[in-house]
Amino acid sequence: QALLDTHVAACCEFVARETTPCTPVSPLSLLQTLLHLLEHLIDRDYLPREGVDEAQRTEFAFSFACTWAFALPLAHHKGADQRRVWGQWFKGRAGKLPMPAKGNVVDSFLAGADGEG
Repeated sequence: QALLDTHVAACCEFVARETTPCTPVSPLSLLQTLLHLLEHLIDRDYLPREGVDEAQRTEFAFSFACTWAFALPLAHHKGADQRRVWGQWFKGRAGKLPMPAKGNVVDSFLAGADGEG
């Protein structure tokens, strides 16, 4: 609940004010996508289990789901890669949420329990 309270409204505002989605997307659709991704990630073995507690797994799932829910409808607009713009902004505000050490957050993927992408 705290992750949703902390990040969702800000993400919706940023997408609405600072980016241009390739197709119009309502904040409700963005939230619905986030929740569907979270449900799928938490219920499956896509997240590490060894050496990671439940809170860390939840934060990892949230970070990944948030990235894809809010950045997915973005594309290049007027010479700017809107996904990269969103990723840089989200990395800056994410605080303790896990983020890839290198590159843009939208370039990351989950390897799954078997190590396959």
